[in-house]
Amino acid sequence: MSWSDLWADGGWATPLGRALYTTVLLATWWSLLRPAVGPVPGGPVRTADEPSRAPA
Repeated sequence: MSWSDLWADGGWATPLGRALYTTVLLATWWSLLRPAVGPVPGGPVRTADEPSRAPA
C-alpha cells in the first residue's frame, strides 16, 4: 500500500488528497526541524535548586 494508491489518477479528489498529504508532510518536517525555543531574554530564570511550586 502506498499513498499514491489511495487517490486514483484522474479522480476528482486526487489533487485535494495529494495536497493534503503534502501539507501534513511539510508541517511534520517543519515541526521536527525548527529550533527549540529557549528562555526569553530578560525573563525569569528558574534554577534547579528552586522548587517548581510554592509550598502549600
